[in-house]
Amino acid sequence: MAARRGSRTGASKTGGSRQRSEKKAGPPLKSIGPTNLRIIGGSMGGRQVRYNGQRSTRPMKDSVRENLFNVLGKHAVQGAIAWDVFAGTGILGFESISRGALQAYCTEWNRPMAKSIQTAVEQLDVKEQVRVVVGDAFRMLPQLMLQQDEPHPWLVFICPPYVFWDDKREALFEMIRWVDRHAPQGSVIVTETDAHWDMAQLPLEPWDIRRYGSTQLGFYEPPALCGAAG
Repeated sequence: MAARRGSRTGASKTGGSRQRSEKKAGPPLKSIGPTNLRIIGGSMGGRQVRYNGQRSTRPMKDSVRENLFNVLGKHAVQGAIAWDVFAGTGILGFESISRGALQAYCTEWNRPMAKSIQTAVEQLDVKEQVRVVVGDAFRMLPQLMLQQDEPHPWLVFICPPYVFWDDKREALFEMIRWVDRHAPQGSVIVTETDAHWDMAQLPLEPWDIRRYGSTQLGFYEPPALCGAAG
């Protein structure tokens, strides 16, 4: 990963003091109509994924997604298995495939959103590379990950609805810990929260935390000696 490892905050990131603000509400969800999301880089750069405008999904802004993949660098993406855990539109999975990931798993509990992802899979002709799984990511993710026979690095995007970081905090923390225990060498975990949420609460360390407007991203590399054993 291109980002340095070393602390929970960095020079261009959240800055000075960290306040415990876990109960402070982020900005309300705006009503967004259907629109197209652009794949930014790689072999499918410029192609589009349809967002149906569903209010329960907050697509990551193009500028934030571009910065995310710039931080990762090509070596963290190429040859990896991407896990778009709370997939929404699936755009992080598609962006990963475009930039050289071997395969992407998009898990999404909302059936209309999962159907939209599957439509995009067919339109982009990536049926062999992208698998859409409908259901509860908290329950399904360990099962899916343990089915991986090859020790390819994982690129795990944990970018749920922001309210989950309060309402389902312990379940998210356990998910992060589980991935840390089982991830193959070279894996990276990426989290997304709103800027009001204190990322000092995240389990494990060190996290490289970056802030982009109202969005925060956290990057964590599991220790090199972790394996994919069950």
